Amino acid sequence: IDTVAGASSITLFVPDRQTSFSWYTHGVETQQGGIPVTISVSGYTTPTLRDSVTPPAVEISSITTSATALSTDRVFTVRLGVPNSSTNPTAMSSIQPLRWNATIAVPLTVNVVMTLSVPGVATLVTTASTALANTVQILPRQSQSAGTVVTGGIAWRPLASGTATIVVTAPGFLSIPTTSTRTVTVP
Repeated sequence: IDTVAGASSITLFVPDRQTSFSWYTHGVETQQGGIPVTISVSGYTTPTLRDSVTPPAVEISSITTSATALSTDRVFTVRLGVPNSSTNPTAMSSIQPLRWNATIAVPLTVNVVMTLSVPGVATLVTTASTALANTVQILPRQSQSAGTVVTGGIAWRPLASGTATIVVTAPGFLSIPTTSTRTVTVP
């Protein structure tokens, strides 16, 4: 991944006897749809291809399913990628990093909300707060949140017997329905 933002056109040198070349299309936040790509080479037919930008998605990853009330904090990550459908996503087709923007590197803030079967079952933990609603950031050129709370990640803390459901959302992103229910038992 290059650290240079995309441009509306590029010029590539293709040496004699080389029959192919590669380029990347940068999707732009909140934009989607088909993009015409025209390739022009002196002495050759000018084809127009269509590339497409799909709305990105966010999902929960690497989360444990159960714990006891005596368990330590359970770190999990939130990751980004291309959903398998732009209308009814059920999974990620591929994981992709947050786009690099050359003018300013802006992290993506992901909202993480926990609902409980009974009060006091569990809570979400970051370095900034311990609460049922929290946020975690994904940095440019990264595909997921940090893997530890100390480095900026998030964890769920089991406290008492019951169930806790975790949902993630981000503005302009689809949410993969990986609503994650955690079960806490008392040993």
